[in-house]
Amino acid sequence: LAQLYHAGARGVPQNLTRALYYYEIASEFGNSWESHGNAGMMYFWGLGMDHHYRYTAWEYFEMGAPAGLESCRRRYERSLRHTRQQQKGGSGGDGDGADDDDPIAENGETAQISTCDTRSVNGLGLVYWYGIPGELEPDLVEAEKYFTLAKEMGSIEAHYNLAMLWLGFKSHFKSVDDLPADGQSSTDNLDHPFQEGAGSEKGSKDDHSGFALHKSKVPGKEVFKGPTQKEYSDAVKLLTVAANKDHLLARHRIALIYANGIKVRGNDGLIEFDVVKPDCRRAKTNFQWIIDRASLDRSKRLRNAYNHYMNGNMEASLRNYLAAAETGSSVAKSNAAFLLERGTCLG
Repeated sequence: LAQLYHAGARGVPQNLTRALYYYEIASEFGNSWESHGNAGMMYFWGLGMDHHYRYTAWEYFEMGAPAGLESCRRRYERSLRHTRQQQKGGSGGDGDGADDDDPIAENGETAQISTCDTRSVNGLGLVYWYGIPGELEPDLVEAEKYFTLAKEMGSIEAHYNLAMLWLGFKSHFKSVDDLPADGQSSTDNLDHPFQEGAGSEKGSKDDHSGFALHKSKVPGKEVFKGPTQKEYSDAVKLLTVAANKDHLLARHRIALIYANGIKVRGNDGLIEFDVVKPDCRRAKTNFQWIIDRASLDRSKRLRNAYNHYMNGNMEASLRNYLAAAETGSSVAKSNAAFLLERGTCLG
């Protein structure tokens, strides 16, 4: 029921406040880990309420991913082993048997493994990414660990979040209070965004020795430090996976990357080479996908058309479907044709 109100599906009007109400009921009385994650996400982004409550979101995420990162990883790995054993018809013979921690059913076989909620694991990554004022300082290294696990568990949101970390959030992120008056945050304004402290050990979270040099567009500033070639390459792969799963922000980011390309310089600052070459065809394909599926006007027209249809106002429904059909919506074309075939006319 919460999901129906969340998405506005199957004739149920979308109502985020009511969706949150039912997620909380399922979380409290049903002990549903998935409901923990959904409620947490709504509190984190302030959906269905007048403000975000990230400490409350943190509490829900921890209920959906109990005992922390390593426990969730062990649960996930045991679940994979359990699945492989089932596919092979038992605990058979590749030496990949159950751990001592694997639950045992009454018949002596390994029972179904419960895994942490994927949304909660990704949500904890967001909590460490943004931090909570007065409670938790941002920790991008820990955020990356949670995003990585959530990605392995199949979260498309985690694919996008991890890609954005690699594309510069590790070094270039600024809070709203730190932005200039025009609200723009650009890596071109940063000479040395990495603060390399003396005594930072290689591989520690304070080590920023791995970077690439990028040509700055700001007069008088030749280069700035930024993501490496591998980080860019891996980020593009993750964004492509997310975009192919219809993740809107990933589509937009990958379109921008292909529209402009990415160039980096060697550590000498002299030789410049392409990490991602500009590709107008790919950029156009992704931008066109956004136009076709993410048009605000189209969304309003489709929603109004559906509401009018459910209320029995066929003429108003047809008018909105025809307007949406003019933007290229296949759904609007099909529904408009259905109404016309049934004899609905304008005027």
